[in-house]
Amino acid sequence: MRCSVGDFASAAFEPQLCNPPIKRGQKCSRWPGVCMVRSGHASVLRSNADAATAADKVAFLSRKDAYPHPVTDLVRRETHMSWIFLAGEKVYKLKKPVRFPYLDFSTLRKREGACRAELVLNRRLAPDVYRTVIPLVWSRRGFALGEPGEVVDWLIVMRRLDDKQTLEQALLTNRLAAWQLDRLVTTFATFYRPKKIEKSLTKRT
Repeated sequence: MRCSVGDFASAAFEPQLCNPPIKRGQKCSRWPGVCMVRSGHASVLRSNADAATAADKVAFLSRKDAYPHPVTDLVRRETHMSWIFLAGEKVYKLKKPVRFPYLDFSTLRKREGACRAELVLNRRLAPDVYRTVIPLVWSRRGFALGEPGEVVDWLIVMRRLDDKQTLEQALLTNRLAAWQLDRLVTTFATFYRPKKIEKSLTKRT
């Protein structure tokens, strides 16, 4: 059995036709525990945002109409700790609810703190790229970005860069010049240099 609800958020509180139909008393294989069968229809029951799963959020953010601006092309990428959505001229990063020895994104509060810390830190390197942090909310209309509702997660918003101008592409096409590499190394050395060492070197000069 499978349900044609599609995106979970858009189907919230609305009866959706199942395909193939599921009979009364049967469980929906796609949304177990949150669907109630009524005469061959599945009605999504969601009393609060606590039931929203990572899969629900990713499904919503994988839709072009999820964003508050026009999106003609949408690309989703994934790392071990985030989902990245390249949506038109902007990029949205959703942190995974994971916990490793070196990071902890296991709660909503921790993910919010990590998003805000990343924004502040990376603005030091790219102030024109890192824009803001916005909430993913849940309301009776479903999921929405930056609108009134119950906050279910947080996303970092960035300006989308040209994929052809990345360091990876420069290396693959043998376009990386020595002066560019020197500038990159100097930038990162200054960025990662401990403040105490930086102040000491400043006093010497």
